Amino acid sequence: CCGSLLEILEQSNYCYMCQQEYPRSDKQKAVIQEKIFIHQTATEYLQQESRPIIDEECPKCGHGKAYYEARQMRSADEGQTVFYQCLKCGYQHKTNT
Repeated sequence: CCGSLLEILEQSNYCYMCQQEYPRSDKQKAVIQEKIFIHQTATEYLQQESRPIIDEECPKCGHGKAYYEARQMRSADEGQTVFYQCLKCGYQHKTNT
């Protein structure tokens, strides 16, 4: 036995790796478990790492650094909206400029 997992067929247990056929009495039970740990998606990681950082005090925790992003949320003749996210606690706030 080469140790490979055998594909379950109706008539026989044939191993495609070692090219041998094994009788059904030789088969053993196997339990396969998979665990996937995702802490952060790649998109979230890239967005956080590529955002600029500015000196901006967090209204919640008082930390002095935040990510920022400016967007034009209203009509073109009005100012833009600046979004901040605290580097320490993650609190988000915005200002209209």
